[in-house]
Amino acid sequence: MEYKHTSAICYKTEAQAITVMKTLSVDDELNQDKVARELRVDNTTLYISFEATEPRLLRAAVNAFYDLLGLATRTIEEFEGPCV
Repeated sequence: MEYKHTSAICYKTEAQAITVMKTLSVDDELNQDKVARELRVDNTTLYISFEATEPRLLRAAVNAFYDLLGLATRTIEEFEGPCV
């Protein structure tokens, strides 16, 4: 696929990073033939990778993902305090 986005988010603990990864891994991408997503955790860092066939599909997938990432992170912070 031609268009790509990668990033890394550091959490305070590996457990927090794994919780966010598992939470966001539940739903598959809607256009699996056009958008691919990979999540992995290494120590306390969540690595995020998207690939898409079109820039608008990449933008839509990444925007939706970051909305959910923010929600998952805020939820952890409500129970455990700051995690990023």
